[in-house]
Amino acid sequence: MFNPITLVGLIIVLGICFLAGLFYQIPTTPTPSISVNGQATRAVYQNFISGSSSATFDSRAKLDIILNEAEYMLSVQEEDSCFEFTNLKAILDDIVAKNVVTELKKYKTEPSTSKYVESNDVSELQTIASNLHNFVENLQSLSEYYTRLIITTQEFATLKDISDYLVTATNLSSVTNVLDALCLRIKYFDTLQTYRTLRLLNIDDSILAEFEEKYITKTKTKLANIRTEMERLYNEASNDYYISNLKDLKNLITNYKVIVTSAKTAIQSELGILLRKVSGSKKIFNNQNLSVEDMKINLEEAKFYLTRDGLYYKQYQRPLNFGSASSSVTAYDHCYFIVSIVGFMTIVFGIFCAYKLFGKDRKSGKLDLLLAQKVKFGEVFAGKFFAIFFCTGFILASFTILSFIWGSILYAFLPNSIFAVFNLQSGYTIAPLFFLLLKVVGIELQVVFWVVVTIFMMNMSRKFELFFGLSLLIFALATAGNILFNDQFWYCLLPFVHVDLTAFLGGATMQSGFLVSALYVSGNFYISLAYYIVVVCLVYNFTNQLFKKN
Repeated sequence: MFNPITLVGLIIVLGICFLAGLFYQIPTTPTPSISVNGQATRAVYQNFISGSSSATFDSRAKLDIILNEAEYMLSVQEEDSCFEFTNLKAILDDIVAKNVVTELKKYKTEPSTSKYVESNDVSELQTIASNLHNFVENLQSLSEYYTRLIITTQEFATLKDISDYLVTATNLSSVTNVLDALCLRIKYFDTLQTYRTLRLLNIDDSILAEFEEKYITKTKTKLANIRTEMERLYNEASNDYYISNLKDLKNLITNYKVIVTSAKTAIQSELGILLRKVSGSKKIFNNQNLSVEDMKINLEEAKFYLTRDGLYYKQYQRPLNFGSASSSVTAYDHCYFIVSIVGFMTIVFGIFCAYKLFGKDRKSGKLDLLLAQKVKFGEVFAGKFFAIFFCTGFILASFTILSFIWGSILYAFLPNSIFAVFNLQSGYTIAPLFFLLLKVVGIELQVVFWVVVTIFMMNMSRKFELFFGLSLLIFALATAGNILFNDQFWYCLLPFVHVDLTAFLGGATMQSGFLVSALYVSGNFYISLAYYIVVVCLVYNFTNQLFKKN
């Protein structure tokens, strides 16, 4: 398995692949487009400016609203007082000042002594109920972080129930009916007084100023640059020779949306993290209630778009406005696709080696000859297993080294880091070098898993070719499952899903490629790693015992 002929053969094959890669690149996906000419370019630009000619593309006015919303979130936090909180306190003070609870208790004991009975008038109770109802409706209509009031979802639900009941009760046909209804729920007024303990989200002015500079000012500068570039393209569009202008213009509009949405997401995430520090794990009303980890991931992604200096960001576009916005295959897509194919072939090679060493050698009698020597069963089993491990490891190491050389020559212009979502404690930025190493280690983990499974099947029967075919079939089905069912919880319970190290860390960088294992919608890194180790160790030891028995 590991001899000079194999070594030379591998070097020759890898050298041929390397030379082929120097002269041939995977062609980019064709971009769907409409008629590409100056007239089309002008139409796109005019719609962006006026927002009237076509609803297909986003207009500047519609996108600027997103940025205005982000600015308003910050301005609310900068206010000295919270308007909603002031209103609520005024309502609660009104209940105390008008001795509502005292008068209701009088009515319960001696009805004639209550001022509401004496005056035959409950208008002040109706006013209090109406004000409370208006406050609840106003609070309910506010978007996320449009108020500083920290009220939990449960607290708001209780407040709404009280508000609805008071409005209904105070609008009954007679004074006595109103008072009877309120006396039935007199505890509601005591409950209302507990809302005096509600707090406000207080953020230091220097922090808010930092947010303003990082997200609003930075965004406005970038948007101004984009508008300048769009105007240049529009002016050139009168000449139909500029056939690339339409694509560039679409890219710029897409970037415009990426930037304004990133600014809003960044501010939401920053405020959300600060709110979570104050409120703990409570579910705050009208808040996304994302985990701190999710908010950090969103913040890291938003920062990524806002900190790039270029205009187009073709490598990182998403299909925000156009179906073709992210259709261009990037260097990272190439890399991930190639690594996936190499991984696929290496795993198949590992399965074949397991069949050769544990199945075919038994059938040919080589294993009997080997065991006739003075060696232990465990030594033979481990020796054959680690022969496969080191052989596949050598292949992956050779590929990795050649990839470094190839990447440094062809893609030296790429930025030194790419954005990847990790499902650990927060969002991260991972260098391509470490991403490739993680992916290669993940492939070797997959090799180990499938080799152990194949060895187990080779010891189940003497029909070695049949069980070799079954091993390949199971691997093919698992690969298809990784692509089709990677977001399903039941699928996450299967052991073979837990062998890709990059899947532990959040899946594919660009969420594309052949062996996609974007598992961690429902999983956890440490649980999964333990699951993988336990399954592999159990199957390995059980197979070792079965090997001795056979």
